[in-house]
Amino acid sequence: MSGVAPKIQKHIRARDMESELRWKRRAVAANADFTSPHVFVRVNGTGLNEVLFKINRTTQLKKLMIAFCGRQSQSVDFNSIAFFYNSHRLQPEQTPLEVNMDFVNDIDAMLLLNDGDKFLSKI
Repeated sequence: MSGVAPKIQKHIRARDMESELRWKRRAVAANADFTSPHVFVRVNGTGLNEVLFKINRTTQLKKLMIAFCGRQSQSVDFNSIAFFYNSHRLQPEQTPLEVNMDFVNDIDAMLLLNDGDKFLSKI
């Protein structure tokens, strides 16, 4: 993992050490009353680093999208990635509150082809 920032290494190690179920249980236990203004989001992409986020329900998703692209070990342009939640494409101006995100969420990232409308693959 040389060349990868220590913060990203921490996320990679956390992912490798915990199963998805344990990660979700820990997130729910951190907020048993479900009144938190925050949500936990895991952005998945084949071939790139999985990144975990804790964001405010009223924060635009553009901030998360740019951060995901910036935390990859290879150069990824923000405009070349499409993000999906529950099979619906997310727009940068949307917030977790607007798309009815739960307390723990998974977002899929897909690489766009040159025309910006077709998807190459889940990255």
